[in-house]
Parts: sequence; C-alpha cells; structure tokens
Amino acid sequence: MITRLLTRLAIVCAAITLLSGVARAAILYDNGPYDGTVNGWTINDGFSVADAFDAPDGSTVTGVTLVTWNFPGDILQSVDWQISSGNPLSGGSFTVLGSGTGLPSVSDLGVNGYSYDLQTAEFSIDPVVLTGGDYWLLLLNAVVSPSGNPIFWDQNSGPSAAWENTLGDLSQAGENNNCSGPCTASETFQILTTDVPEPSSTALMLVGLIAMVATSRRWTGATAGMRGGRTFLSSASGSPPSAP
Repeated sequence: MITRLLTRLAIVCAAITLLSGVARAAILYDNGPYDGTVNGWTINDGFSVADAFDAPDGSTVTGVTLVTWNFPGDILQSVDWQISSGNPLSGGSFTVLGSGTGLPSVSDLGVNGYSYDLQTAEFSIDPVVLTGGDYWLLLLNAVVSPSGNPIFWDQNSGPSAAWENTLGDLSQAGENNNCSGPCTASETFQILTTDVPEPSSTALMLVGLIAMVATSRRWTGATAGMRGGRTFLSSASGSPPSAP
C-alpha cells in the first residue's frame, strides 16, 4: 500500500516539476506598445529597416515580435532577420551575430484608420548569445501572401534608434516619418529570450513528503531489525499474536 502511494506521489511530483519547468518566451527588450495610426515602414520590395536594442551580458535571443500594417487579407509568411553589433545601415562597421528567415505566427489587432490590417507577428530564431551592450535588429525581404503587396513595420517612436536603407536615420526623415515634432520614428518590436522557471513550490513540497514517507519506512524497518526481524501487529482482540 505504501509502495503504491510512494509511486503515485513520485509520478505526480515528476509531472508537476516538468510542467513548472517548461521553457517559455520572456521579453528581453520591449520598444513599447504599437501605435498603428502614424506610419509604417516597408520591409520588402528592396527596403529594409534596422532598430537598436540593448541587452545585458549573457543574454540569449530566441525570438522576435513585431507589428505590421498589411493590405486587407494579406498575411506575413516570412521575413529575413539579422542581429548585429553596430548599425548595418549607417555605412560604418558592424558584425553580424546571427541571421536567418523567420516564419511567424500572426494574430489580428484590427483595422486602422487607413484601412490596413494590423497584425502581430512572432517568430523564433536560432539562439544568438549576446555579451551585453547595444545591438541592431534588421528586417528585410518579407514575403506576403496571397498578394505579394508591400508590408509595413509599425512606427511607434519608442526609445530605439531606427534607420532605413534609403533614408538613413529615421529620426531625421522629416515629413517622411509623419512625426509632429522630434521623434525616434522607431518601430514596434520585442526581443525575446527563453525563460525556464524554477520548480514550483508544490513540486518541492511533494518531494519533501516523499522523503518523509521513505524515511518513516526505513525507521520501521530498522525497528523491526532490532526486534529480531519480526514486526508485531495487533490482532482483532487488541493483543499481540502468539509467537510461532
């Protein structure tokens, strides 16, 4: 009976520990909420946009989230990405730390005042380990289905710096950035990492319970050994059974 109980407790404990330790996406950098009303910058048809972000030493980037303006019915199918130290669009030196093609999952945010569909797109990337400091996310070569129309990266003028391959520094783009005053003209995005939580307190409590029961059984066995290997169980009358 006790053995079965221990087995069941161990199974439950292992299940809770595994569930509590499942890796999930966590935000490493957030450039602020989406705007959806001011402007968007093309990330296909030969145009590319790079936004800066910072990260602490030892960070590992595993995904990206962005918000796009789509022509009605269009869906972002893929987008090329690159993470570098140094601005890849300024003409200066930079080092590519990781690159690839993201295959996003998308969700609708509604329709804006210009009749564009607003969508959140999130995609995973091969892990990029950062040593701390400032970095750049570059997006380009987006593929849109079914039309192949242009697709636009939402401008939210968050804290990031932003550059475009034909205009340069978007904060200096004048009327092109649609800002009513000074602004960064940067885009809506999040840099994601993988968060693996510690085992839950419930799992730890079950571990303790199993240890207590196991200790109790060892103590019972030790006591029986001190009595010559016999255990004395009460009979129905309440008296110890007769020895053989």
